[in-house]
Amino acid sequence: MILRGERMRSTREAGIVSRWAAASRLLAMDGTAKVACPVCANAILVVVDKRSDINPEFLERRLVCPLCRVMHTLRLTLPVGAAPAKQGRRAMQRAGRRPRQ
Repeated sequence: MILRGERMRSTREAGIVSRWAAASRLLAMDGTAKVACPVCANAILVVVDKRSDINPEFLERRLVCPLCRVMHTLRLTLPVGAAPAKQGRRAMQRAGRRPRQ
């Protein structure tokens, strides 16, 4: 049964969603893991960590594919006193972001 406002997902879309879920679970636990892009499968996702602007207790972990430019954001809760993983200048450039000067 389809509720109002929803639509049926194609088999391809459902596969992409399940691959994003698997990649998200893995990269939420280990930001250094090498995971292929769930959409194009031709590149390894680049992980960029940043403290949330809204609430400093949260970490926003962006998963970016350098080839197809698809992006997915995870919001993780940080333990008290923990700092996000430092990202190198190269990783940020590959993710399409400019490093701070």
